[in-house]
Amino acid sequence: MADDRFRFVHITDTHIMAGGAWPLRSGGEFDTDASLRRVVEVVRALDPAPAFAVLGGDLASPDILHRNRMLTPAEYAPSYARLKEILGGLPCRAHFLMGNHDNLEALNRALRPQAPLDAPCYYGFDHGGTHFVALDSHEPGHADGVLDAAQLAWLERDLSEHRERRTIVFVHHHPWPLGHAWMDTMTLRNGDDLMTTLGRHAQVKWLIGGHVHSEQTIQRGGLTFLTTPSTCIQLEDRWARALRSGPAGLPRGGRRRRPALDVRRIRALRGGGCSWRAQRPFERTASEWLCGISAISGERSASLRTTAPREARRH
Repeated sequence: MADDRFRFVHITDTHIMAGGAWPLRSGGEFDTDASLRRVVEVVRALDPAPAFAVLGGDLASPDILHRNRMLTPAEYAPSYARLKEILGGLPCRAHFLMGNHDNLEALNRALRPQAPLDAPCYYGFDHGGTHFVALDSHEPGHADGVLDAAQLAWLERDLSEHRERRTIVFVHHHPWPLGHAWMDTMTLRNGDDLMTTLGRHAQVKWLIGGHVHSEQTIQRGGLTFLTTPSTCIQLEDRWARALRSGPAGLPRGGRRRRPALDVRRIRALRGGGCSWRAQRPFERTASEWLCGISAISGERSASLRTTAPREARRH
């Protein structure tokens, strides 16, 4: 039997904004370019190198600097150009998702030149005996997300055609409330429709998202939902403590648990290199909440950590 083990990385909420830095609620600014460059350095140091990267949405965010109006694709273009330049340092190809801060035309022009400018950003691809699905939950002008009827119908067809392949699905928005009053106003509005569709297909074991700027691992039935923290700003510790405190924020029928996969965390060191150590979820120091990448390799998963500040309610 052929060895189909491989590694890929999930990087999300990079929030690149040409022409400025993220203004912090606590004062000062945060350089999202610099934080993503450091994440790329960490990925380049992985041995073996990942087969590919999945960029999970909220990739460019110049709108954060202009919250009083919607920006045009042309105004997004410099941010996507900078993102493309930074991601050129990755040792592998990349696949892209849309987030609520993204602009479809500008993203397609810069990162998906083979696609029509108005083509929705949902698709499937295969690697190493595994099928992957990228969904597009972006709705222009909305912080929350939705999957329209056409996309859900496509998803049903795609999963039906790949019943014999283990499948991992990516989406930007979280389909269930996670117990955070603010972020839970920006969920996937028809998350139940998505979960009903996935529930009809036993080959789907993992759903991976971003958007919430923190790490979550929740199991509901046979499906594990994983969120990857942002490469830049994380939500403040109040959320971390609330999510550790008990089941109140969990979806009905769900539970937060140690995932079946072996979860390891890599923390990027200031002097270069990486430090590995095994650790259970929710048993880490504050510094280890400052994170950037989830890496999944065959029957293993890991998260890579880089230094970044936490911030509340300025998403």
